[in-house]
Amino acid sequence: MNIIALLFGAVHVEVRGMSPEQVLNSCAVAGVKFFSAESVDDFSLCFKVGRRDFTKIENIAVRNHCELRVLSKSGLPYFAAGIRQRYALFAGLLLSLFALLCSSLFIWEIEVTGNETVPTSRILSALEEIDIGLGTYWPSIVIYRVRNEMLRKIPELSWITVNISGSRAQVKVRERTIRPEIVDINIPANIVAAKAGVVTSVGAFMGAPSVRAGDTVLPWDILISSEVTSLYSETRYVHALGEVEARTWYEITAATPLENIQKIRTGQQMTRMALRLGQKRINFYFDSGISQVSCDKMVKESTLKLPGGFILPFTLLTESFDFYYTEKGRVDLDAELTRLEDNLYDRLLEGLGPGGSIVSSFFTHHEGGGLLYVTLRAECREEIGMQSAINDLQIGG
Repeated sequence: MNIIALLFGAVHVEVRGMSPEQVLNSCAVAGVKFFSAESVDDFSLCFKVGRRDFTKIENIAVRNHCELRVLSKSGLPYFAAGIRQRYALFAGLLLSLFALLCSSLFIWEIEVTGNETVPTSRILSALEEIDIGLGTYWPSIVIYRVRNEMLRKIPELSWITVNISGSRAQVKVRERTIRPEIVDINIPANIVAAKAGVVTSVGAFMGAPSVRAGDTVLPWDILISSEVTSLYSETRYVHALGEVEARTWYEITAATPLENIQKIRTGQQMTRMALRLGQKRINFYFDSGISQVSCDKMVKESTLKLPGGFILPFTLLTESFDFYYTEKGRVDLDAELTRLEDNLYDRLLEGLGPGGSIVSSFFTHHEGGGLLYVTLRAECREEIGMQSAINDLQIGG
């Protein structure tokens, strides 16, 4: 009955009199269908009747000496009648539906996935150069042209495609795999020291060792020579291969000022909002600038979506300002010491390379000239050999 009432309309009425139940009996005799009947008190009751039977109910109520009062009207016929009397609202509804339909043909959100080393900003910038961005009419996009142009602009990509769903464009990319450098073992080469140290072990797979455990070496000293001599054949020059491990020592220093500019929060905060439509911005405030330039600004963007994932061409911008003033102050020594020590330790690990290890390390610090100096001294164990090709002149010599 609820579905029928929604489609054809229903009237919720209240009957009041000495015998309101007689109205229901008369409706049953006359074949007038009613539903949702309930008693209010001894002299009144409520029920619903179809829109077409409402005039019959009025006559039945009069014959039974009862007063009839309409509580509400519902259903599509009454809704349509209300809309017809509000031409501006009806026209606005049609225009809104038309605007939504048209806006779905334009891109209002772009998502980039699959990139690891190539920044998203670079991909979006390249797309803008080929006229693909917010507000682009997506039916005009030719995918194979986009693919060719993007691969030409960003050689680090090996594959790209653009999937359109409503007003949302999903850009999927695959980055090119960098081929490892191929070593030509037919080219004669020595293994030389990349840094100074004391040799702890030598493992020569090809070539002749030039040092042994306990020797001290400097950068570019030959560790494994490409020159191989024999009592039974001529001297040969090979591509030396092997590993040379050594003890190395590092001393790294970093400094930071003892005084800096500190932010003192005033407690004053401000929030303002704006609406972005494509590349245009509509501000919901009167002044266009902030009188106090010393403030932290945070912008939150909220994309407006309808049920089903349909993206509206509007982005709500919420800008929050936190004001402060600045003054000189002494830094927190403990915090700065920890920060510099962590940075120095990270630099040491980066310098060691794969397979390297730290045997021992310690920090020292001192102040001078308004600066805080922190020094890391460490003893390490690592591979120090690196390839160094030799030319024909060196072989002849």
